[in-house]
Amino acid sequence: MKLNLYNYLESDLQVMSRIITQNDQNFGWNQIDIYAFERKFLNKNLVMVIYPELLQFDYVYREGVNGDKKTNEFYHTPWICCRVEFEGKPKSDEHLDVLKKVLKWFDKYSPYEPFKDEDAILGYFGMGISPYSKEWTQYKIYFNPDFPNGWWENHTL
Repeated sequence: MKLNLYNYLESDLQVMSRIITQNDQNFGWNQIDIYAFERKFLNKNLVMVIYPELLQFDYVYREGVNGDKKTNEFYHTPWICCRVEFEGKPKSDEHLDVLKKVLKWFDKYSPYEPFKDEDAILGYFGMGISPYSKEWTQYKIYFNPDFPNGWWENHTL
């Protein structure tokens, strides 16, 4: 089945964009494009881009007294990815300090809880190297207005 989710996802992106830009304490983000923001931190550029991304996770259903029946249901759900990129080596103390501040800001000003994974950095951020430059590191945190209390999953991000 093919569905056009454009209008739903665009609405979610606009909500997240307003959360980032229309707050008195917007963490110093400057909007540089419709869904791109930047700021300086310790004389380095920090860029955040938001876009939809499809996450796959499974829900394990058990029944029976001894857990003798087990069913996995797999979900593919679009989430709004807030990808933060900045210069420097992955997982440096400087990066972790910034990510803690970003997480604290989202916790205070976003009405949505992020997707949580026990293996993710600080419990919330997936990490990767930018495909454009090995000197930049990407950290991704996910929000979904349809899951305002977030979602916990093991081994997804």
